[in-house]
Amino acid sequence: MNKKLHFFQSIHFKIALVFALLLFLAFQIVGAVFVQRLKSENLKQFKQSVEMPAYVNNLLVTQLNEADTSEANERIKTILDDINNNNISDIQVVDAKGVIRGENNVNNRSMIGQKATNNNIKQVLYSGRNFSQTMYNERDNRRYYIAITPLFNTSGNNNTVVGAVYDPSRPVWLVTRRGVGYYLRNPEAE
Repeated sequence: MNKKLHFFQSIHFKIALVFALLLFLAFQIVGAVFVQRLKSENLKQFKQSVEMPAYVNNLLVTQLNEADTSEANERIKTILDDINNNNISDIQVVDAKGVIRGENNVNNRSMIGQKATNNNIKQVLYSGRNFSQTMYNERDNRRYYIAITPLFNTSGNNNTVVGAVYDPSRPVWLVTRRGVGYYLRNPEAE
């Protein structure tokens, strides 16, 4: 019994224990840095994958400048229906007056022609700056990435805001009670 107790009190055991704890600490730090970089890289790739292509923005600007709004709304609907991106679950096109001109979600198409009530959309229309935000929904325990992009008419010497593209619901990652697990696809599209 005394020999066992003597072993744990020896300098050899203490040196080995210190090295083991330092090694454990180093693995923890490397693991934390790796997870943080993986998170930021996945989030960056997700944000890039949900950006609207430039040619779609140009087509939307052209339609928002049309005088015949009913025909332009039909073309906007066609443009939005042709977007094939599983990461985008909902897109609204809003003109410079704040009126919703297009919606790709069939269940929300009754909103077309109504004023957008979201203050962030109004802010983007007035300032001409992009808006993005990650929001947490407690009901389904998910974070959503919301992006509002202004649409500019670049004809002439000035850039005039003619509308905005609002992407209100994109699941980014799922937060569980045990930790963070990434969720980078839209569950409604599956």
